[in-house]
Amino acid sequence: MKKLLFFIAASLLMSCTVIEQNKAIDYNNALVEEQEKVADKINEFIDLITIVDSIDYTMVHEKRKEVIESIDSSITKVNEIGGFGESEEFKNSILAVLNAYRNGVENEYTTMANFLLLPIEEQTDERYNETESIAYVADSLIGLAEENFINAQQVFADSYNLQLEFLPEPIEEY
Repeated sequence: MKKLLFFIAASLLMSCTVIEQNKAIDYNNALVEEQEKVADKINEFIDLITIVDSIDYTMVHEKRKEVIESIDSSITKVNEIGGFGESEEFKNSILAVLNAYRNGVENEYTTMANFLLLPIEEQTDERYNETESIAYVADSLIGLAEENFINAQQVFADSYNLQLEFLPEPIEEY
């Protein structure tokens, strides 16, 4: 009889662990989904200011506004989702990424776009290099925030005995 009780208790404990792991997986995926949505919007903005041949103020302004609204929406969602378990570190790390994105779009990437809106005679090599340096700052700060997020994600995964899988980048067709 004692062995049966132990087996039932062990099964119940394993069941709770699996439920907790599934909740942790859903939590991780919800945060990553918000990050990916915003990253896609930022990439659209960067494509606009680096690939599109002729841009104007309205195009830049509208896309910038769209990206910032997307970031704000994701920040709100992440705050509503809250932390998981006893730690807020994972949530805070994604908020740091989203805020780095916001700062980059509001400042450095907009400076880059504004350079392209200048009359062609004012788009000097010196100004271009300065603009590139400014954009590099945003890229670096975003890279650091994303690295910290990945580290926090790994700690989170380890604490719930999860295995992270990195999805391959989609292949772009030209």
